[in-house]
Amino acid sequence: MKKIVLIEPAASEANVYSKLHMPLLGPVYLGTILKNAGHQVEIYNEDIYRPDYSKLDADIIGISVLTSTAKRGYDIARKFPKEKVIIGGVHASLLPEEALGFSRQVVVGEAEEVITPMIDGLINDPIVHGKAIRDLDSLPFPDFSLIKGYRPNLSLTPISTSRGCPFDCTFCSVTKVFGKEFRFRSAESVMQELALRNSGPLFFCDDNFTANRQRAHKLLKLMLQKKIPSWSCQV
Repeated sequence: MKKIVLIEPAASEANVYSKLHMPLLGPVYLGTILKNAGHQVEIYNEDIYRPDYSKLDADIIGISVLTSTAKRGYDIARKFPKEKVIIGGVHASLLPEEALGFSRQVVVGEAEEVITPMIDGLINDPIVHGKAIRDLDSLPFPDFSLIKGYRPNLSLTPISTSRGCPFDCTFCSVTKVFGKEFRFRSAESVMQELALRNSGPLFFCDDNFTANRQRAHKLLKLMLQKKIPSWSCQV
């Protein structure tokens, strides 16, 4: 068993995530997978709780960076021996060589299938290309209790029901990270997770929640039946 600390840095300037106090799902999915694999996991979102890094002891430090948080993420990485640090996230996926200057390994794209063998020393490539998860229902429900200081009744709880997009707009990074094919969780899987999120508002963080209208209609009908009280999405 290894002690893993995953960090979502604060942005140098305000962004939508810092204003909403909504954690990124990537570190929570990875933390849940590593916990289920028998590792000890702590997650720190700096907009919620900032630890004393001089007292932080871990075998592996994982840092997830957006472009708005990359500078802060690299500053955090410098606080630890390079051989302990793994960096991922959207910014690292687009500029892996840059991120590799601050870490032993960089993950490009989706990390759920590669993170455990990386931690266990079975994948040692400096730049690791993750694999698109074909069956999103196979992923565990994110365990938000791993985030230090997280209180769901005071924060937006993110829910992901799909990945990918076929449109490949020039201004958008989605296809560079998640690919050009829509992949969806089943409505039943989403409802099972929603049953666990019984406090606080919900945010469907899909890039296009209504991309598949038939699926969206089925899911919304089930949500009406279960009287899901407060939620929002982007389309």
